[in-house]
Amino acid sequence: MVSRRTIIGVLGTTSVTALAGCTNSGGSSSASSSSSSDFESQEQSCRMVERTQEESLTDQLETVSAGSVWTFRYDLEEDDRLIINARMVEGARPAVEVENPSGATVADIGPSENIQRTITARETGRYFIQFENEAVLTSGQWDVQIDWERDYEEEICN
Repeated sequence: MVSRRTIIGVLGTTSVTALAGCTNSGGSSSASSSSSSDFESQEQSCRMVERTQEESLTDQLETVSAGSVWTFRYDLEEDDRLIINARMVEGARPAVEVENPSGATVADIGPSENIQRTITARETGRYFIQFENEAVLTSGQWDVQIDWERDYEEEICN
């Protein structure tokens, strides 16, 4: 016949063994070494993956009168990218100029019916994108899209 004292003694011994297996850093228990090597193999399966964060900053159709400038301002970090797409819908063709935070021109694209340009920020700060109607008499309707991208690394563990 099994007494209550025997059951409690067996449960107490099992609990102490299980606890010792979890906290044992010496690896004397076989349960301890297999559980620790499982954890180590999980750590070894981690890897860094390149990702790109993207955001649409503007997507607008605008009529710009002759001699006018349409300006956008964006704060960028070094190595961020601006993807600029401008398409003439009708009238005058757009010209685009991009200035970095120091005031230097990093892109100057003459009037064109279709502009596609990617600008990579070489310094952190505010960048200015100016769409200019250089025509003297003709307004222009333009479809402008500006997107932002940033690369980053993410750790993926299996």
